[in-house]
Parts: sequence; structure tokens; C-alpha cells
Amino acid sequence: MNPEFRRNLWLQLSWPRLLLTPVLLGVIFAVIGSALGRASVTNTAAGLFWAVTLLWGCRQAADSIGEEVAGGTWHGQRMSSLGAWPMTWGKLAGATAFSWYIALICLAVHQGSWEIAPAIPCSDRTVCPPPQICITPQECRAGYERFLSVPLWMVAVALTCQAMALAVALAALRRRPLSLRLPVTMAQGLGVLTLLLLTSLYDAALGRAESPLMLAVAGARKVQHQTVSWYGLDLDALTLGKALVVLALGLAIFVAYRLMQAALQYRTMPWGIVAGTVLVGAVLAGFTPHERAFAFWTGAAAPFFVACVAVYLGIFSDRIDPPRLRRLLQSLGQGRMTAAARLAPGGIAAFAFACLAGLGFTAAGGTAPVYLPFGVTMLPPPRLQPPGIAVAAMLLFVLRDIAVVFWFHLAGNARRADLAALVMLAVLHLLQPFVLDALGAGIALMKLGTVGAGLATVVFAGAEAAVAWALLAWPWRHTVATPSSRM
Repeated sequence: MNPEFRRNLWLQLSWPRLLLTPVLLGVIFAVIGSALGRASVTNTAAGLFWAVTLLWGCRQAADSIGEEVAGGTWHGQRMSSLGAWPMTWGKLAGATAFSWYIALICLAVHQGSWEIAPAIPCSDRTVCPPPQICITPQECRAGYERFLSVPLWMVAVALTCQAMALAVALAALRRRPLSLRLPVTMAQGLGVLTLLLLTSLYDAALGRAESPLMLAVAGARKVQHQTVSWYGLDLDALTLGKALVVLALGLAIFVAYRLMQAALQYRTMPWGIVAGTVLVGAVLAGFTPHERAFAFWTGAAAPFFVACVAVYLGIFSDRIDPPRLRRLLQSLGQGRMTAAARLAPGGIAAFAFACLAGLGFTAAGGTAPVYLPFGVTMLPPPRLQPPGIAVAAMLLFVLRDIAVVFWFHLAGNARRADLAALVMLAVLHLLQPFVLDALGAGIALMKLGTVGAGLATVVFAGAEAAVAWALLAWPWRHTVATPSSRM
């Protein structure tokens, strides 16, 4: 058995816990059932499942790293013979063992207490508000048969959130290898946020706020009639939703595994962030865009948009320090490209792929205007750009943001660099457009028209990128190009 998994089981599962937990949960469900009825037991069991797996389980997954660092045992684990993969799943499954013990009991109660709602006769034109269900018990039972895998689906969603929380803790450890206190609360919050992202997987495809995960919790209502167009194929929404949740789980575990490799100081190539970007972009590209002429998160623009997001994930999860960058420059100067690729931050590799994806999007985008997430002003009309101009502007904005993050790491306090960089990026993306609108920039761009506004946006983004990289030149020259006296 995995030593890390076995050690966490001994810490988490004691005989008093194993014996008293079912008794306490049984009393709670019995009181609720006798006072409020069977339906309340079902809802309470589902709520406890999500509360235990998300609020507590995510914290346990992240704290499996935080406690090791705070207790001074992490360095000993790094020196052990345990590899990155056994360490990853040993912590993910072992540290959350007790929360899963409670959650599985709640899940069993939820599935055992579920009952088919009575049929309500209604015509085809009748609209019955929830919780009324205008289908026969036979139809509801047939629909619920498709939900026999709902428990496994709920487990997969919860595991995805816990894996993301573990990945965030590992990323924080990679940023501050000597830190004794990790942002466990932030990792827990981002793990819970993953649930909200998973419940919105179909918003762009279905054109509504209701997602397959919400339908799975609500029951079989209307699921039989829902299809999703993906690469021209009309697929069942529930089946595709399960596939996407499984994909999200695989990606989350893969991210945690790659970050565990980095934490254990494996020599790795930055292919993981590119491969994940390609996979997610290919999946999103199959959905048909809705509402706008082109949405950046679906269709041919999806790989480009995902690559731009991956740039920010890379620069905020990878180490940025002068010695590493200095070795990178030396490897490039000596022509050792393999060594340079291992030393390059993941955000740089993602930016290189974003440039290639942008060229592909420009070639396939035609002349239809697209929605530009990054803009000079907050007014929507100047954000409608031709594809090539939009890609150029967005890449320049991303290039500017990379320089901002690097500047704070090389010129300021490294411990507060991430927070300072996030504040600066918030000012650039949220406050600056309002200031420019107040100065009349939005009206001026509207008068220039679509193409003129696009060219003006490119010029503005290029000017900001040039200024950012010019400011980065001074700390780069003093801390990277030549050894600093502070090092």
C-alpha cells in the first residue's frame, strides 16, 4: 500500500470516529425525517454531502501540504523514495479520507430516500413551475435510470474540486518554497469555485443558466428533451455533461501531479500546460457560438482564448526568480534548448502557443467582428474588432501583463509580488478603462468605427506593452543579466 496513503488513513480514521459518525448522522436524519418528512432527508443528505466534500474536503486536501510545511516535515518527505504520483494520490485520497467517510454515508441516504414525484396531469401548453413535474411516474422512472450514475458523478465533481485545492496549495508552495504558512483558505475557496465553474459548463452551448449538474440535482425533469450541438453532432446533454466532468477530474489530477513533480524538484518540460490548453481548447471549439457574432470561449477562438488564460495560470503558479532566469539565459546563449525549455516558466510556453493559436484563429475567423475581452474602454462598441486586430491587441495586453508580473518579482518584495501584481492588473483592466472613458476615449473610438477603433486599440496595447517591458529592463539588467549583491 502507498505509504503516504496509509499514513493519512491512520491519522484520519480512528475507531471512535468510525463508530460514532454513523450513529450521529443516523440521529440527525431520523429527527429531520420525523419532523419534516422524507423529502427533507433527501435534501439534507445532499447538502451535507456538498458541505463535507467541498468546504471541509477541499481544506483537508490543501492542508495536507500546509501542515507538512508548517510542521517542518515536508523536506523529509521530499527526500523520501516516494515518487510524485504516489505522493499526489496518497495525499489527495488519504488526507480527505474521513470527510469522504461522512460524505459517502450522506450519499447513500440521499439515494435511498429519493422518491419519484407524483404525476401531475397537464397539457402540452401548460407550464408547471417547480417543484411540479409534468411527466408520468413511468417517464420519471425512465429518466432517473439515466441518473443511476449520479452518485459517481457527484463524487467526480467533489474530487475535481479537492484536486484543484491541492493543486493551488502546491502552486503556492512552488512560489514560496521556504514559507511556513500556505494560503490554505485561498486554496479551499478556489476549490469551491471549481464547482461553480463545473455547473456552468453548458451555459454557452445551451444558451441558458440551467446546467446539467443542476438538472442532475433537480431530478429527471426535462432532461429527456435536451441535446447539445458539438462539432455538428446532436449529443445528449446529460451524457456530454458526464464526459466533461470526467475530463475536468482528469485535468485537475494531472495539474496536481505536475505541480507535485515541480515541488519534488523533478526535471520536467513545459509540455503539460500546452497539452492541457490544446485539450480544453479542442473541447470548447466544438460548441456553436451564441448571441454575439463570435464568443471567445466557443468556436475557433476557443484554443486562443484558453491559451491566454493559461498564460496567467502559468505566470502565477511558476517560480520567477533571478537565478532561474539567469540559467535560462545561459542555456539559450549556449544553444542548449532542452535545458532552456526545462527552465522556462510555464506562462512563457503558454504565450508561445497563444501566438500560434491566434494565427490559426485569424486564418479561420474570416471578417466577422469578435468580442474582445481586453479593451481600452468599458464601452462595448469599441470592443468589436476584426479577428486579426483583436488577436494582436489581446496578445499585446497579455504581453504587458507578463512584464508587470515579472517587474514586481524582480524589482520589489518577492513575498508580496503576487498580491502587488494582482492589484496592478486589476487597476489596468478595471480602473483604467473607466478613467479613459471619463477622458472621452470611448466616444473617440466609437467615432473611428470598427476598424479604426481596432487599430487604435492595437496601438494603445502596443504602447503599454513597450512601456512595461522598458520598465522591466532595469531590474532585469541588475538582477538577472548580472548577479545582484542582494542575491
